Amino acid sequence: MGVLGLVLVALKDSVRGGVLALSFGLGIVGLFTLWQVRPVHHVRYLAWTLPLAAIGIVEAPAVLLRRLVGTRAVWGLLGPLVVLGSLWGANRSLALIEADPTFWYPDFRGAVAFLNTHAREDDRGLAAAAHGVEMFTPYRSPVPVAAGPQTGERLRAEEGAQLLEMERPDGEGRLWLILFQDQSVDPGGVLIGTLEAAGGYRVEMWYGRELRLFAYTLPEEAAFQPLVPQRDLEASYEGGIRLQGLSVHREGRLFTVYLFWELTEPQEEILSSTVHLVRRPGERPLAQQDKLILNNYWPLPYLPVGESLPDRYEFILPPDLPAGAYQLLAALYDPQTWERRPVVGGGDMIDLGEISLP
Repeated sequence: MGVLGLVLVALKDSVRGGVLALSFGLGIVGLFTLWQVRPVHHVRYLAWTLPLAAIGIVEAPAVLLRRLVGTRAVWGLLGPLVVLGSLWGANRSLALIEADPTFWYPDFRGAVAFLNTHAREDDRGLAAAAHGVEMFTPYRSPVPVAAGPQTGERLRAEEGAQLLEMERPDGEGRLWLILFQDQSVDPGGVLIGTLEAAGGYRVEMWYGRELRLFAYTLPEEAAFQPLVPQRDLEASYEGGIRLQGLSVHREGRLFTVYLFWELTEPQEEILSSTVHLVRRPGERPLAQQDKLILNNYWPLPYLPVGESLPDRYEFILPPDLPAGAYQLLAALYDPQTWERRPVVGGGDMIDLGEISLP
């Protein structure tokens, strides 16, 4: 309705229509420019269209009705609607104003308070993405927090190890990860995987609507090495997607699998992957996770050829799962059609090998 109204305005008044078209064009250019700096895959980035859409929504029926019933009748019809719409908008605005601030604006006081009350001497922090350090501008903390990767960057395994080594705490200090919009910069979970591979384990956790806080204790001799597979694989899917290997990590009932993908040719399709834990191949999964490779910020068409791409999958093991040997399986599929990508050599699932669960 808004676009139709703007078109009718342009046809009726070229000068006024030109101004509106220029405003719309500048907004599109601005959005495209912002897209080069950070992901804008959210409807809130179209908020600038609301005034233009409102003009179009009013003009569309006005132009059409004016020819049928005249100008006065148009305002007689539209006037009550404008009043009702304004009252409805005022009511909704009042509800938003009276709501808890955490409903409509990130309130980081709880996160910073948790960090400050649980912090120890020599603790250090690392924010991913980098703009997560902004929460410490209004709320002070004794823990020095460093900026991780910037929005628009994608953390590689080598870079993750270097970053963690630079921010290694002294003495008995812990390393706090401030994960705020981290999916946009660390889609494969490189930071957490590198900490786990170095023998680090979580001793503090805080979850909020906007972010997560994890404190990791590290062995004194821990060395941060780039994330690599514990077990090598030689398996490929048709279309140029190779699976180099995998790593597994267990912390209580939390079971984590890292798959290491490599593209041998550019990809045009967005594909999802699934990891299954089964007693035997062909049986129903006991646990699984399905997700995009790597995620919606960094789908396959945006990933480079020839690079090792760690990808984190995690699931909660059933509490009554008996000890014994289990199999891990992986598959690729189109999330729109659920059609699986064939494996080179036959079949549509790759056997990741056997694991033993105590």
